[in-house]
Amino acid sequence: MGKMESSLVFLCLWICFIVYASTSNGCTEIPVVENAEVAETSKKPHYSEGDTLDYICGLGYASLIKIIYKCNNNKWTKWRGEKCSLKRCESPEDIPNGRYIIERGSGFVFGTVIKYICNDGFQIMSRFDTRTCRDGGWDNQLPACEEVSCERKTAEGNIRVEGLPNDPEDFIRYGQRLTFSCLGEGLILRGPKEITCLSNGEWSSPFPKCVEVTCEGEQLINVDILTGHPGIISPYKPGHVLVFRCTDVDLKMQGQRVIECLSNGKWDQPYPKCEAAEVTCEGEQLIGVDILTGHPGIAPPYKRGHVLVFRCTDVTLKMQGQRVIECLPNGKWDQPYPKCEEIKCEAPRDQHVYSPSQYFRGDMKLGARRSYRCESGYEKMAEEATCTRDGWTPKPLCAKSGCEAPRDQHVYRSYEYFRGDMKLGSKQYYSCESGYEKMAEDATCTRDGWTPNPLCAKSGCEAPRDQHVYSPSQYFRGDMKLGARRSYRCESGYDKMAEEATCTRDGWTPKPLCAKSGCEAPRDQHIYRSYDYFRGDMKLGSKQYYSCESGYEKMAEEATCTRDGWTPNPLCAVMTVSAKCGPPPRVNDADTVEMTKKEYNTGERVEYICFNKYILDQRHSFTKYLTCQQGQWRGNVKCLKVTCEGEQLIGVDILTGHPGIVSPYKPGHVLVFRCTDVDLKMQGQRTIECLSNGKWDQPYPKCEEVTCEGEQLINVDILTGHPEIKCEAPRDQHVYSPSQYFRGDMKLGARRSYRCESGYEKMAAEATCTRDGWTPKPLCAESGCEAPRDLHIYRSYDYFRGDMKLGSKLYYSCESGYEKMAAEATCTRDGWTPNPLCAGQWRGNVKCLKPCTVTKELMAERGNQLKMKFCKMFLFLLLMIMDVSTNAQEITCEGEQLINVDILIGHPGIAPPYKPGHILVFRCTDVNLKMHGQQTIECRSNGKWNYPYPKCEEVTCLLNTNENNIKMELFPDFECPVKPGYNVTFSCNGQGLILKGQREITCQSNGEWSSPFPKCEVSVKCGPPPRVNNADTVEMTKKEYNTGERVEYICFNKYILDQRHSFTKYLTCQQGQWTGNVKCLKPCTVTKELMAERGIDLAYVNQQKMFAPHNDHITFVCLRGKNPVGITDFRQKCNDGEINLPECV
Repeated sequence: MGKMESSLVFLCLWICFIVYASTSNGCTEIPVVENAEVAETSKKPHYSEGDTLDYICGLGYASLIKIIYKCNNNKWTKWRGEKCSLKRCESPEDIPNGRYIIERGSGFVFGTVIKYICNDGFQIMSRFDTRTCRDGGWDNQLPACEEVSCERKTAEGNIRVEGLPNDPEDFIRYGQRLTFSCLGEGLILRGPKEITCLSNGEWSSPFPKCVEVTCEGEQLINVDILTGHPGIISPYKPGHVLVFRCTDVDLKMQGQRVIECLSNGKWDQPYPKCEAAEVTCEGEQLIGVDILTGHPGIAPPYKRGHVLVFRCTDVTLKMQGQRVIECLPNGKWDQPYPKCEEIKCEAPRDQHVYSPSQYFRGDMKLGARRSYRCESGYEKMAEEATCTRDGWTPKPLCAKSGCEAPRDQHVYRSYEYFRGDMKLGSKQYYSCESGYEKMAEDATCTRDGWTPNPLCAKSGCEAPRDQHVYSPSQYFRGDMKLGARRSYRCESGYDKMAEEATCTRDGWTPKPLCAKSGCEAPRDQHIYRSYDYFRGDMKLGSKQYYSCESGYEKMAEEATCTRDGWTPNPLCAVMTVSAKCGPPPRVNDADTVEMTKKEYNTGERVEYICFNKYILDQRHSFTKYLTCQQGQWRGNVKCLKVTCEGEQLIGVDILTGHPGIVSPYKPGHVLVFRCTDVDLKMQGQRTIECLSNGKWDQPYPKCEEVTCEGEQLINVDILTGHPEIKCEAPRDQHVYSPSQYFRGDMKLGARRSYRCESGYEKMAAEATCTRDGWTPKPLCAESGCEAPRDLHIYRSYDYFRGDMKLGSKLYYSCESGYEKMAAEATCTRDGWTPNPLCAGQWRGNVKCLKPCTVTKELMAERGNQLKMKFCKMFLFLLLMIMDVSTNAQEITCEGEQLINVDILIGHPGIAPPYKPGHILVFRCTDVNLKMHGQQTIECRSNGKWNYPYPKCEEVTCLLNTNENNIKMELFPDFECPVKPGYNVTFSCNGQGLILKGQREITCQSNGEWSSPFPKCEVSVKCGPPPRVNNADTVEMTKKEYNTGERVEYICFNKYILDQRHSFTKYLTCQQGQWTGNVKCLKPCTVTKELMAERGIDLAYVNQQKMFAPHNDHITFVCLRGKNPVGITDFRQKCNDGEINLPECV
């Protein structure tokens, strides 16, 4: 027992030791300090009591007191220091003639970006216009603003310029104006009278010119010039008179018929134009009605197609006439204006009331009651008659006391059966006419006449007409007794109501046999502007959103087209409880037409109007109104910003524009064009303007080469011509970018290197200009082979299709009587090899017979016997030859089986016999088939056709991709063969693959795919984009980019992006490589020192340093007392940082 106690004591001491050791192990988890990290000198594997951690602030951050943490009682506690805050930069320097703004950040701390902006009339001349607060202070040099000046130009012609500085060396500052006027009479200024030096150093408009005073001819709109003095052809000088007339007698002229050219180059009146006389419908007096709504509005003028919807001004009134009327093309309403009158009932005449004027007189308004009596033979249907909206009730007031003999009910000799006392309840036996049968044993007299009704019904049914049954006489014929059934079809736009029609006593059932496939627009259902909501496709099952008129509420969110019409029915019901709406909501870029209220009742609506330069979206579901419906505003109003689209420039460039030449082009924007070459002629208007509807007033002009038409050559040819023979750029020859390689002087004998489009290869190292154009012909040939023809291959179109590039191999078979020359055909530059692919087999048996030798001795020995033998032989041969010649047959070609083809035409005809030279032309029996073989064949002298008979088969495309990692989706779902019009969509299976080629291809009518089959390739990523001289990326760069991603570059200030062919502003990641070519063209710098060395100075600007962007000009002059060396152009052009300086000594 003592031994056990000692063991327990030892165990407890050991556990206590372990616990103490674990709790006194020092500090473990290192505290995290925002924007700081532990200094390398403080890092170690284990921290004991009293150890410290020194922290260093991150990039761009600093702390006034060093941050130190200390391990105390196994915990880290902050010993000293503050938080790491963003470093501050000194206040940025100001620059003369400019200022700075904070573009990003605040407080001039690390990361803050400031941008320098020059005052009006000055421009940044430094490389950078921004500075960023970095770890060591502001980066970049302080930019400088230099004064802007405009170039001093020389005015052309007899023109006076006012406003130029007196000293030619003074430069023209920003804001300075020049005023122009003409010197001499008979001249007029073409261009602006005044121009201004803008802040970008450009003139506000080109310099004007003084030209002879003429009036411009204008566009003729439905008018022509009847006569003119001195003539009708321009130029029109002052005093010139033009007389116009409309091109059609039904048109009306707007403007003056006679106009005259004034001395200021303007017409005394604008050109007239003729328009169709506007037809409108007159508004009429409203009697007890008001106009509920109208399309396009309720206010006149009411033009053709204008619709008005009326309602009574009081519920106690009744409308007389049509609720909806429309203005017709003849200026008349389709129905007269309706009017609403107080509901009154007239004395009931023709109702068999006895002396109606006696009982029905005085005030007979709605609800009035009158006692009355009926004529003899009739009895009252009620004690009193009541005036209602529908007249007096009950209807009828008086009913017959008995029944009359039935007429037009096909009763046989009714006068025999129906006579005598025929009071209510009496019964009469009767018979029916032939072809009709009785509906009951006896006829019974009731208040509604004789029952049953009809008394006699037809024994069968007639063909159903006016029921939209297609060709009823075809489906409904023969015996059509009761119970007969007929299958039938409906006319287009109607659906069958049953598989069969059944003949019943009520005629053919179901009723109707054919019902419309859709619904018509609902009328008189109190729908607000139903023609806006219910239009277009309204088939069975279609749903339409709608709104109700004031005082009515919707029975469903949408109306649904069913066989019974639109449901729910009714669509709009009289409102029981009306919830009010608050003020109408705000609509972007629009305002309400009228002042808004605090509250609106259900049914009230608010009209919106778009701001200036915006236009209302009039697409379906959009409107200009919002309507209050049970406390909620319903409707959709949208305003679109009006701009005109820029179009392709064909042989023209934009000379100038107001306010500029760069899009967006807003309404009122004017563009002025010019031809890119003086030898081109402009087709269209030189000046166009953007209209308020987002359309140009005239289409974009284009400039085309002025040429003369070639004519038919009759017994002549062209020996030579002037100018000399030249070659044009070869188009449609599969040359890659022909305008790039074929330009400049292309006279006879000129040579050009070139490249071919993908899938084609060059036929020579260079192209040579000859009298017949560029040689070789063709310049580029397809890289593959076409299907071999006339090589006796069996069904070559089955084997030779799809991808047939150089080196491809295809299996094939030969026609009967021919054998293959190789197991596979190989595509080479010389076509398919071996050549021929199929060769004829040798057939028949050839044997050479030995000659006979006869000696003189033998002949002497045989004597006359041999002579006789030879005579007999000669005679036999002669007869044989004669027999062959008399039995010889005429050579013809055999007609063959026609497989889906017929003979379209033949020469001399299409019927056999087909003699040598006979020609047959074939066509397919169906336009959806494709011909395999030659369309035209000819009979040869050997009795064989030069080509086998063609045949036509269904056009199909072959699915011949061998890619394992590609997925195909077929639309529509189909199985092979693939028919024309079917699409195949491709995608890659697996991650990291990209599709190379077209995603969707279509089977075309010629049996070929619209594009080659795509492939899936492994996508390789790109690293950061490369550095481009004198440019930077627009956005922050990443470490990795996927294939297809691109990076945009922007040039430094004063550098210009090279926009020539092959250059762009983007680099694109393509399979691990950056592709593209970005180049920034350098500006030219001219210093005072450099100019002094060459004895020159700036012609117009007195600056110590000047920058000229690429393609800009600088004009120099010699210093006083110095003369130019040689003949030098003092106006030099900057070309990518280089400029030629003239020299004066």
